[in-house]
Amino acid sequence: MVISGDAQSTIDALHARIAELTRSETRLRAALDNSTDMVIFLEVGGDWSANNTATRRLGYDPEYHPPHPIEVVHPNDREMTLNALRTVLDGQWDETQPLIARLRHADGHYGHYELRGRSILAPESPRAAVITARGVDAEYAARAETRMQQAQRLESLHRLGAGVAHDFCNLVGAVANHLTVIERHADLDDHALGSLAAAREALDIAGELSRRLLQFGDTRERATTPVDLVEILESVDALVRRALSENIDVRYRLPETPVIVPAARGEWEQIVLNLVLNASEAMPEGGTVHVGLDLHDDMVELWVTDSGRGMPAHVIARAFDPFFTTKAITNATGLGLSTVFSFAQAAGGDVEIESQTGVGTTVRVRWPRADE
Repeated sequence: MVISGDAQSTIDALHARIAELTRSETRLRAALDNSTDMVIFLEVGGDWSANNTATRRLGYDPEYHPPHPIEVVHPNDREMTLNALRTVLDGQWDETQPLIARLRHADGHYGHYELRGRSILAPESPRAAVITARGVDAEYAARAETRMQQAQRLESLHRLGAGVAHDFCNLVGAVANHLTVIERHADLDDHALGSLAAAREALDIAGELSRRLLQFGDTRERATTPVDLVEILESVDALVRRALSENIDVRYRLPETPVIVPAARGEWEQIVLNLVLNASEAMPEGGTVHVGLDLHDDMVELWVTDSGRGMPAHVIARAFDPFFTTKAITNATGLGLSTVFSFAQAAGGDVEIESQTGVGTTVRVRWPRADE
């Protein structure tokens, strides 16, 4: 058979393309098999495959292939894991919220693993997902479980807070209107006018609380822009110092170059104000609040330290719960730390408290850095 020059060129190009794809597949397989993480590819129909790291880590024979990977998940963790797998196949898994599950090793013991998922939606292909798993120790798993429970409580209270705040705003508005009518049409003596002014002041406080509740209950994704945390800290310093008593000083340890994160500027201003004011209130006899920024790989850490009274363990355990406060009810709403926690969680970050009674407290807010 005689093949024309054009046809031969096409065949040669096709062979070269096949060879290139084969090399790419070989490199990809080698990269997956040498990954430190277990990687599982799962299709919506149930077909699945895993890299060699998965069978090696769990101690199984490379030929071991159960009908579904859920079979190696601890029975008590299967329901939540299946729900998570359905969510990621639907493209709805929040990648900032990993799942902690126990996986069975070949020798029968279970280890804790952090699972993350990403959907793969390719044209004319079945829905699929890539699941990565890395081993974690029991202490890390316990902390992650606590964070997940806090996030779930926050989600429930977000919805409750939004509904209560709307109704509360309507009530505040109605009372304010009636006070206006009384002011205009009633002949009031000085004592009654004083009571009316006190009622107005109480309404202002109630209005501020309802606005904070509305903000707390707003779970819509907020528009973010690249912001410089060094510049934000420097710009809010004057406001911070005006809000503090004269016996409180603030000292900063900041990088000399910009620290850029994706965020809503107002959220970070509120984070700084909440943490510095909390720190100052822990030192009624006076002292110094230390504020700093540290860089850790792809995360930024803001830390705020005081030398105040500190918090016992049972208070730390509830510190992020909405409406929880150890202050007098007239001086606090209990939304400060829970709001900081909510902002950080939504951004894929975290908040940690280190405290010792009688020594002081450090609050650390970790936030993803902006892509270069």
